[in-house]
Amino acid sequence: MNPEPPRETTPDAFAGKGAPGAKPRKRRWKVWVLLACALVVGLGVARHYRLCCYVKSAFRGCSPSVVAELRALAAAEELYKAKAPPHAYGTLSDLSRPAPPFVHPSLGGGMKYGHAFRVEVGTPRDSKWRATAEPVAPDKPDAWRYYVDQAGIVRGRRGAPAGSADTEL
Repeated sequence: MNPEPPRETTPDAFAGKGAPGAKPRKRRWKVWVLLACALVVGLGVARHYRLCCYVKSAFRGCSPSVVAELRALAAAEELYKAKAPPHAYGTLSDLSRPAPPFVHPSLGGGMKYGHAFRVEVGTPRDSKWRATAEPVAPDKPDAWRYYVDQAGIVRGRRGAPAGSADTEL
C-alpha cells in the first residue's frame, strides 16, 4: 500500500497554474464587481436625491407633484421658445397643441393635481413669462400657491398668491 503523495494546497494549485497545459484564470470578476458597486451607488444617490426633494416638499406641506409639474412647464417653455417660429414663449394651450406636445394634454386644460395652472406670456421683445398654480379647493385657505417664471425657479407661499420674492422650493 503506497500512500498517495500529498496534494499541493498552495493558491497556485487552486488557480490551475500547477496543472500541465492548464490556462491560468483571469480575474475579470473584479471589474464586474466594481461596475456593479458603482451602479448600485449611483442609483442610490439618485433615489436619495429624489427622496430628499420629496421629503423636503412634504415637510413644508407643499405638493411635490405640483412642484414637479411647474419644473416641467419651465423646461417646456424653453423648448417651445427655441422651436416655435416667432421664438416667443407660449400659453398652456400653445404648449399642449403641437404633435408631440411640450406638456401633457391634461395640463393644457389648466387643471391638474387639484390646482388651476395659468401661464401669462409677455411680448417676444421682453421675453418674459410666468406661471402660477392655485388650489381650487375653497376649504383650504392656507394651502400652498406656486409660482415659476423664465428663471426656472419654483417658488411658493402658504395662504397667499406666490411671486418672484417667495420661498424657493
